[in-house]
Amino acid sequence: MLSGKYLSYWLLLGLFTETVSATIGLKWPSGNVFFSFLFFFAGLTISVLILFFKPGRLVYPQFRDTGYLESAGKAVMLLLLASATLYFFLQIVRENDIDVTSADMLPVIKVMNQRLLQGEWHSVYHNIPSIWNGVQPIYLPAMWIPYLPAVAFDFDMRWITLVSLFMVFAVFLLLLRGGTKPIFNIVLLTSGLMLWWWLLLEDDMHGLVSMSEEGVVVLYMILLVLAILTDRIFPIAIAACLCLLSRYAMIGWVPAFIAYLVMNGNMKKAGIFCITGICMLVVFFILPFGWNSLIRLLQVPGKYISFSNLVWKDNPGVFTGSLGFAKFFVSGKMKLLHYLLIALSFLVPAGFMAACMSLRKKKYICNIPLATLKLSLVVFYNFVDVPYLYLFYTSSLVSLVSVTFLISSTREQPVGQTC
Repeated sequence: MLSGKYLSYWLLLGLFTETVSATIGLKWPSGNVFFSFLFFFAGLTISVLILFFKPGRLVYPQFRDTGYLESAGKAVMLLLLASATLYFFLQIVRENDIDVTSADMLPVIKVMNQRLLQGEWHSVYHNIPSIWNGVQPIYLPAMWIPYLPAVAFDFDMRWITLVSLFMVFAVFLLLLRGGTKPIFNIVLLTSGLMLWWWLLLEDDMHGLVSMSEEGVVVLYMILLVLAILTDRIFPIAIAACLCLLSRYAMIGWVPAFIAYLVMNGNMKKAGIFCITGICMLVVFFILPFGWNSLIRLLQVPGKYISFSNLVWKDNPGVFTGSLGFAKFFVSGKMKLLHYLLIALSFLVPAGFMAACMSLRKKKYICNIPLATLKLSLVVFYNFVDVPYLYLFYTSSLVSLVSVTFLISSTREQPVGQTC
C-alpha cells in the first residue's frame, strides 16, 4: 500500500511521465510503441492516485490568501505567457494557411457558421458541395459555434483556438501555490512548460493550433474539471453538456456519474444533471437544427470503421507516428477496434465507479468523479479509431490542471483514513 507521505511524488511522476510520452518522447520514432504504452499506464496511474487525496473544493476567489509577491509573480507569468503565446501563434499562422487539402475541419466549420449567419439553420448539416464533392458536416454545435465570431467579423479562425488554449494554461498558472514544496512546483511548471512548448513550437507534429478545432474541446474539458472541483451540480451539468456537444470522448463518464449521484442518495442532483442535459440538447441542437440532423450525427460513429481503413491505406503515419493502440490493429481489424472502443468507453468507467463506491467504506477514497473522468479520457483516446495526435492533448491537459490543483492545495492524506 502506498504511504501518504509519497503520494504526491507518485502523482507528479505520473504527470511527468505522461507529459514526456506525449511530447519529446515522440521525437524518438523507434520508441513510439514504448511511449504509447507508457502514456496509457501513466494515465491509469494518475486516475487511481487522484482517489487518495482529500476532496478539493474550488472556491472563488481561490487565491484570496495569496501574498502580494505571489500575486505579482503570477501576473508577470501570465503576461509572459500571453506575449510568448502570441509570438509563436503568429508564426504558425504565417507559415500555415487554412487549406482544405491539408485539413478540412476549419473550412467545414466556416461553411457551417456562414449558413448559420445567413439564417439557413436547417441546412447547416447538409452536404457542402465545394468541399470534397459534397462532404457532410459532422461537428456537434458546441464545437463549431464558438468560431462564429471569427466568421462573422472575418478574422483568422485559429484565434479562437489560441484564446481557448491560453485560458487553459492561465488556469494552470493560477492554480499554482507559492506555499507548495519547491520540488513540486518545479515538476508542475516543467510539465506545463513542456506541453505549452510542444503545442506552440512543434505544431508541425500534431497540427492542433494550425489545422484543428481541438482547443475548444480542451477548454470545455478543463471547465468540467473545475466544475467537478466546485462540487456544484449545475456547473457540472453545463460543462458536461458542452463536452458532449463538442466530442464524445467522455460519454462513458456520464452514466457512471449519474450512478454515483444515485448511489450517494443525491436523487435531486441526478435529476438536475439529467434535466439540464436534455434541455441543452433540445435548445442548442434539436430546435435550431432539427431532429434529422441529430439522427444523422448519431450515425456518424458507425462510419468511422470505413474511414479508419481509408486513413490506414492513404496515410498510415497517422497510426504509426501517434499515441494510442490503433497502430496494433491492421486495416482489416478496424471493426474490432471500433467495437472495443465503444464497449470499454462505457464499461471501464462504470466498473471503476462501482469498485470505488464499494471500497470507499473500507479505504480512503475520494475525488471519485474526477478520477473517473480522467480514466474515461485515458480509455477513449488510447482506443480511438483514428488516432490523430492532436486529440491526445485533451487528456494531458486534464492531468496537468487536476494534478496541479491537488498538489497545490496540499490535499494529500495517508491512505486508510476516512474520507
